Amino acid sequence: MQKKLLSLAIASVLSTGFIASSSVLAEEKAQTAPPPSTQAAPETAQTVESKSGFNIVYQSDKKAVDKEYLPFGDVNVLAKNIMRFIIDNAKVKKPTVTTIFPVFEKELAGGLEKKLFIEVAANTADTGVTTGTVHSPVVEAEITKKEGTLNWKGLAGTFDFAQDSTEINTDLKAKGLVLTKGKDKLTVSHLDFKGVVNNQFVPLEGVLDFPSVTFKAQKDDINFALLGTKATATRSKASSGVTLTDSNFHIDSASLSSEGDTFSLETLNVTTANKDNKETIDTLVTLALKKLVLPKELMEGDDRTVSYHNNISVKNIDAAALLDIQNTLTELEKQNIASNMLGFALFGKLMELAPQLLAKSPEIAISNIALTTPKGNLVGDIQLAVDGSKPIDLKTPEPFIQALTGNAHITIDKTLLTLIISQGIYEDMKDEAADAKAQADLRKQAEQAAQQQIQGLVAQNLFTKQGNAYVLKAKLAQRKLMLNGKEMPLPF
Repeated sequence: MQKKLLSLAIASVLSTGFIASSSVLAEEKAQTAPPPSTQAAPETAQTVESKSGFNIVYQSDKKAVDKEYLPFGDVNVLAKNIMRFIIDNAKVKKPTVTTIFPVFEKELAGGLEKKLFIEVAANTADTGVTTGTVHSPVVEAEITKKEGTLNWKGLAGTFDFAQDSTEINTDLKAKGLVLTKGKDKLTVSHLDFKGVVNNQFVPLEGVLDFPSVTFKAQKDDINFALLGTKATATRSKASSGVTLTDSNFHIDSASLSSEGDTFSLETLNVTTANKDNKETIDTLVTLALKKLVLPKELMEGDDRTVSYHNNISVKNIDAAALLDIQNTLTELEKQNIASNMLGFALFGKLMELAPQLLAKSPEIAISNIALTTPKGNLVGDIQLAVDGSKPIDLKTPEPFIQALTGNAHITIDKTLLTLIISQGIYEDMKDEAADAKAQADLRKQAEQAAQQQIQGLVAQNLFTKQGNAYVLKAKLAQRKLMLNGKEMPLPF
């Protein structure tokens, strides 16, 4: 039952998720979009498919012109199809109304699909500016054969885009959701998104605020909570004309407990910052994960709390080449090319610009690596670069390898290295253990095997032992790899 309850919740959240990409705040209101529908489902509620998923009805100039069915997993396809329909009609200035009806198993939702729907209405003014609204009414209904309740608090949004623009201004407010069945309960707080997305529904700029989602199930004593999720992205123009996006993704806390085992996280923070060097661009990504409590399956003992931090920097990216890639992407988006074909086209462009990119001596580094655990710690730095002053011919690998330089310095405590290797061995063999005693014996065997593997790594000079830790030092230059002071054959 918990899975069915979650499926209804996920579908409702996904239904709002695509609108977080398609809703919009208009700064220029040349013409008002059609008003949202009333509480009752529109007369266009035609059945396309009776199985779980989305039934979508498209209206152009007040006439139903098409309908389709998509499974719940195809939310992104749904959003793209609706946007393409709106854009095509905007070119001939025809108003549109698209209505999405989530359909659920009758055992779960009964007649809910007759009440729950999302309506997207759009109108195009003589100026070429298209404005629209997104609306879903408040729904309170009994579900799961009247054993549960749904309280959908509604959805409202507006959107706006200029003629021939690939950018959509967005303002969305999903007001929350509560699902109950007996003592099981799922609560989703309001979700607000205000910003800009492209017509492929990739967020470009804005703020997403998602305060909380909680789920409690009596069976298996399941408790889940995700609190304080917020994402921000801000764009700016570099001196070369390249669009730079600085961003931050943050979670206050997350936890999942079941049958006495717990997985929890105190804080997750990811930031991206760019630096304009006129001819080149640098990007720095910082990841900080604090007080992650691992489940017992991954780490034994009462204290299973780990923390992690690292910086990933990409430097000396040719600004002119990056601008060329961005302009190509914009032109491809205007053509509404499928995502897979878009990837092929961008890869071709990247290969075309590769010599120009490599000439600026690009560098990638993972620095300030710090993993802290009760079983020991790991610290390190890794850096790889290309010497752009050397002639590089991508048709043959030898000149490229000759231009590569790199450094790595990793230190890991003995107990942690043993745990990592033994856990991998145990995961491969755990299906052979029939009971708790067999599992305990298997863990001991895995630990012994891990210690033997570590001895083999030291014998191969992949690690050197320093006190209670193992160290790896590597340097790559002029097609020579030095590992812990000894030259090693290149693996490529």
